[in-house]
Amino acid sequence: MSDQGYLRQPTLQGDTIVFVCDDDLWSVGAAGGVARRLTAGLGEPSTPCLSPDGTQLAFVGRDEQHPEVYLMPAVGGPARRMTWLGPDVMVRGWTRDGHILLVTTHGQPFFRNYRAFTLDPAGGTPQLVALGQVNHLAFGPGNAKVIGRNTADPARWKRYRGGTAGHLWIDAAGTGTFRRMTELTGNITSPMWIGERVYYLSDAEGVGNLYSCRPDGTDPRRHTDHDDFYARHAQTDGARVVYQCGGEIWCFDPQANVTRQVPIAVPAHRTQAARKFVPAADNLAGFDVHPDGHSLAVDVRGKLFTFGLWEGAVRQHGRPDGARHRFAQWLADGTTVIAVGDETGEERVQTWRDGAARTLPWDVGRVVALVAAPGGTQVALANHRNEVIVGDVESGAMSVVDRSDAGRTEELAWSPDGAWLAYPFWTDARHCAIRLLDVAAKTATLVTQPEFRDYAPAFDPEGRYLYFLSLRTFDPVYDAVQFELSFPRAARPYLIALQAGGRPPFDPPPKGMKPEDPFAKSRAGKTAGTTSVDLSGIVRRVAAFPVPEGKYGQIAGVEGNKVIWTLFPITGAHGRGGHKEAPGRLELFDFDTLRVEALQERVESFALARDGTTLVIRDGKRLRAIPANRKLEPADATAQGDAPSRKTGWIDLSRVRASVDPRSEWRQMLREVWRLQRDNFWTPDMSGVNWQAVYDRYAPLLDRVATRAELSDLVWEMHGELGTSHAYEMGGDHRKPPALPLGQLGAELALAPDGESYAIARIVAGDPWEPGADSPLNAIGVEAKVGERIVAVNGQPVSRAVPPQALLVHQSAAKVELTLAAADGATRSVVVTTLADEVPARYREWVERNREWVHAQSQGRVGYLPPAGHAVGGLRGVPPLFQHRVRPRRADRRRSLQPRRPRVAAAAREDRPQADRLRAFAVDEAVVVPGRVGGRPGGRADQRARGFRRRHLLAQLQADGAGTARRHPHVGRRGRHLAAAPAGRRHRDHPA
Repeated sequence: MSDQGYLRQPTLQGDTIVFVCDDDLWSVGAAGGVARRLTAGLGEPSTPCLSPDGTQLAFVGRDEQHPEVYLMPAVGGPARRMTWLGPDVMVRGWTRDGHILLVTTHGQPFFRNYRAFTLDPAGGTPQLVALGQVNHLAFGPGNAKVIGRNTADPARWKRYRGGTAGHLWIDAAGTGTFRRMTELTGNITSPMWIGERVYYLSDAEGVGNLYSCRPDGTDPRRHTDHDDFYARHAQTDGARVVYQCGGEIWCFDPQANVTRQVPIAVPAHRTQAARKFVPAADNLAGFDVHPDGHSLAVDVRGKLFTFGLWEGAVRQHGRPDGARHRFAQWLADGTTVIAVGDETGEERVQTWRDGAARTLPWDVGRVVALVAAPGGTQVALANHRNEVIVGDVESGAMSVVDRSDAGRTEELAWSPDGAWLAYPFWTDARHCAIRLLDVAAKTATLVTQPEFRDYAPAFDPEGRYLYFLSLRTFDPVYDAVQFELSFPRAARPYLIALQAGGRPPFDPPPKGMKPEDPFAKSRAGKTAGTTSVDLSGIVRRVAAFPVPEGKYGQIAGVEGNKVIWTLFPITGAHGRGGHKEAPGRLELFDFDTLRVEALQERVESFALARDGTTLVIRDGKRLRAIPANRKLEPADATAQGDAPSRKTGWIDLSRVRASVDPRSEWRQMLREVWRLQRDNFWTPDMSGVNWQAVYDRYAPLLDRVATRAELSDLVWEMHGELGTSHAYEMGGDHRKPPALPLGQLGAELALAPDGESYAIARIVAGDPWEPGADSPLNAIGVEAKVGERIVAVNGQPVSRAVPPQALLVHQSAAKVELTLAAADGATRSVVVTTLADEVPARYREWVERNREWVHAQSQGRVGYLPPAGHAVGGLRGVPPLFQHRVRPRRADRRRSLQPRRPRVAAAAREDRPQADRLRAFAVDEAVVVPGRVGGRPGGRADQRARGFRRRHLLAQLQADGAGTARRHPHVGRRGRHLAAAPAGRRHRDHPA
């Protein structure tokens, strides 16, 4: 095996380079050679930094779930955990007095808002460096400093020139006055100070390279000439610069003005690249049932398996590794297995029968739905191009039968005889109707009015009806907080009578005690196995099932004159009110009795066999086979509990033994994410980027990749070539450290003068009435005070080396005993319930602080609304502030938050008309104080909103004679410098 590794995040001191590879830290001489592994941790280390004397190594480790600062000898040895912060943290170097320099979002109401801290290697709490937002910090001569703001990794968002592009602020004289270096262009990161020059990485000329300038911004120079990959993660020892580029380590010597690649061999077993086996239940994707209901076809981590429900062996189809298969199912013959696979590098329809595999040469794009016909060898597909395709596997014929200009079809349904195909069809961006295709004639007809959102079509097994779900029950629900209405339960099941002149579907005929088929007469004379459709007037033959509206997922007709569907609860977007996302319920509707009963209380989705009686449901990581048209017998339902058996219906997924060859899987994944961008990017010309050339450039780096984290880094950089916003990579089978979440107190602690206890310096004041939104130190019965000291946690004494947070590891959302000491030495014990995340509490405190400032500055004439962000988080905080009492609107004011007159309600006691309280909220002005607008602080939308609203607020206060309008620390302008990029490679914002 090659000794080449995917080398990242180097640090340099003297004759030693330390870097990240194979999810561990390695050391090598500055000249290169064979590297030596320093760590063998449980998590993924990052941002290593050698101390100025070269004896110690600080880095971020994740051995106990959270990213935290660790310290170890530079030559290797045990690593000591130094912080217990919880959120994101990165080591950025060392101070001159030998303290670790780190940046973290700890103590902030938002992520990505980093501040700098220093940490004594002897222990204690990190000390804030009062410089505001800091991503990087470099020290120059004397007290000179240079700050990097928004200086993330430009390789992940290449040629970006928006509001959050990295930039530098410099205090060249060391007086504490900083100047933004607006003369520097590009997306800047990694500032370093060497001698009389400031070095940094920038993509000002299209590709990330190393540059330098004088502290006054003059004499800019470019020092490296990388054209294919960005220079990334640069560090200096004060004399040289090391950085990563294309999976390799490079070193620049300013004295010689020479850049060289450091030849490094990384001999290792590559444990994470070795073959492994994964549980099928944890990796289950799609599933389908055999036409006769006796077997399953499942997609487990892209691998295709078929097996009997409870008996027999498990068989794998397709290439065993290096391909992904989806939509596995059987053709009507019950023998041929069909799926979509990418063994050729592109998605193609594949079949397997009697050991023989076949790949059809159809250009089907990115398939989003595939359903085999109930008879013959036809299949229907829908893809990312908004096309509906019908093909014949036997003959190889394929044709596009329909295409929408407004949206993609993601559900397909064949009639029982295969003569008709139903599917949702987007008529415009807001409306989706059901379309019915005559397969033989290849003519499609809208069978519902294109005025609603119809979805999930399914045919009645008898060919009488076409069922579907639709958002068309507009029964408005009053909001409990604000005067507004919404439709949270707009869906309902419906049916279309395919033939005219039949019986009313929900008016069963009279019958006696003898069981009989109520539709026997209507089916008399009907040719068996055919579906007759009267298209004339069909859009008017629609009826709603006599059931309440709700949130419905799937619907299907089953044998016995019955219908099944899934119904999901209405949940909160955050789930903080007890309405968390939950599985749905499977219900059965009987046409004979017009009654509904629950078949299964927990279900996410289901697959129905073509026999109409065998149903397989999914509940989380489990599958269960049950009768589709009746409830399980009580004895069967409870027999053996949840043990897999024919009686209980539970399927034993452990029978599926899925092996994974990571290197083959990573190669397939890189190709697939490249295809996903190619097929779904917002502009067909890929923003002028030669996307095929990009793949050809990055694919060879896969030979270096040995861990899932390294693949993630490679994917991020490849996506970054598109130079567009919001191209993300997330999740995946990363090395997982033990789940040891940190319990948090929502307070700021400081080492007390005795050096052995921790004083409470500040307690976060959030919303005490909402669990998780306030510091537990404020809880009733606890009521801790600023100045009290924490001397023990759960009876264990704290110390300089063991702060209280160190004793809160694996104590998230748990009851913890704190021993508090007052100034006079008296102690008391309290029990608190720690927070799993203190950001909600800090956010609520931040909002209240802003509101109070706005009201104070405007003397109650200006109301405050928090930035909405991505709607859900911000919207949660709006209603309480709407109801907060503010100074009434003056008669001479013309602006208000509510432009319409308050509505006058009926006269109350003493005949005084009362304005509707929720409609009558009015203030002189409304303002959003600076904060998160959109997803990124400081982004374009954020800057525009901040600039307008801040200046508007100041001007309004001046106009109202509210005294001298002083510039608040949070009120001001942030400049933006747009630098030119090569033609065809300029950054474009997402069209949305």
